[in-house]
Amino acid sequence: MTVLGASGIDAPSVRPLLAVQTEPDGPTAPSLIGDPPRRRTYSNGGGSGYAAIFTDDYHGTGLESGGAIDAATSFRYSVVGDDELTLRTMDAGPGRRSGTIGPRDEHVLFWLTRGSSVMHFADATRLVTPGRPCVASAAEAYRFESDGTCYNGLHLADGLVRRTATQLRIPLPSGPVLFDQQDDLTATRALLRTTIMRLGPALSDDRVRGPLRAALNQEIAMVVFRCFPLRHLRGLAPTTPVWRAVELLRGRLEEPTTLEDVAAAAGIGARGVQQAFARSFGVAPLEFLRMRRLDAARLALLFATPATRVSEISERLRFQNAGRFAASYRARFGESPSRTLDAQRSAPAAKRTI
Repeated sequence: MTVLGASGIDAPSVRPLLAVQTEPDGPTAPSLIGDPPRRRTYSNGGGSGYAAIFTDDYHGTGLESGGAIDAATSFRYSVVGDDELTLRTMDAGPGRRSGTIGPRDEHVLFWLTRGSSVMHFADATRLVTPGRPCVASAAEAYRFESDGTCYNGLHLADGLVRRTATQLRIPLPSGPVLFDQQDDLTATRALLRTTIMRLGPALSDDRVRGPLRAALNQEIAMVVFRCFPLRHLRGLAPTTPVWRAVELLRGRLEEPTTLEDVAAAAGIGARGVQQAFARSFGVAPLEFLRMRRLDAARLALLFATPATRVSEISERLRFQNAGRFAASYRARFGESPSRTLDAQRSAPAAKRTI
């Protein structure tokens, strides 16, 4: 997927980075926590078959085109991400194709950058043209006809969607989770695409893994709920107390914030918001904020400029004690903040982009 823009707080002119190999800080400290994102790229030039991808990745059946679907069919397909969220690009090449996409374990949100497609759902037919995001819920099968399409896609595991909804106290249906399409006003705001442009470099970076990747996955899931209404809620916005509190905290990384501030945003008492966060996240609201600040610090260090200093980032993110900040950072990410910054500075400039 082609993505532009910055990731994290204030990171200037950020672009995707290759993994940086570092030695551990100590004999038992891992340099990174968690598995790196998986990457896959297929093309007709690499001997991969379009039909196999259509069947295996999309549960597709009945594939047809203007010509034979074989290893010579022009296409390029790339995937990066983890078990819960992947960013994908499919350049299907010229010509018409049609088929049926079956129910999946993932909700697929995509927007065309070229071509057009018609999607036939059980209750409606939708013409998809470049620029406007479209959603295909995991449980829905649909038939499509496409012509010369290239699309950028976001695949979210149904489990991620359900867990995020549960944590934010969004009521879930008794059956499948089904999204409606965006209305015109929401589409005009382009919140989903701008979020992917902002976070795409981090999600494509081999060093963004473990708790940080999980937090970014959750942030994108929240954006999906804002952009695509849940059918069983009849288009109502998900404005639960926990949702409102999390929205406040994500916007207060660099500002002093008290428990009373969080309670006021949630619309419930301080004790109530404490109990709600304990049930949803297993931590208190201000501890949740501290973890998001640590995540922001890591992103800033991963995408740092030569002039960046650890103290500058920690102070901006309201960490008053340098020693405690370093200890918390190491506990969350498996290496010290200075180690992250040194690795970024030592990365050859020619290897810093993909």
